[in-house]
Amino acid sequence: MESLEPPVEVSCRGFAGQSLWRALGLLGIEGPARKRLVANITKQAEAASWGIWMKWIERGQSQPGDGLTTS
Repeated sequence: MESLEPPVEVSCRGFAGQSLWRALGLLGIEGPARKRLVANITKQAEAASWGIWMKWIERGQSQPGDGLTTS
């Protein structure tokens, strides 16, 4: 049995890449169910990104990466 592990991309601003659409098709998820799932995944990605930004603001940093040093 062959395993498929296609890369899937969803941006932090809630935009799903074509790769997500294709991966769901490979899993047999089609039609309105696929559309609802993509909407839910993008909504969750945006919510997670928002939560990360709120944590950075609570720490007093203006944006992620401020205060980090490189070695």
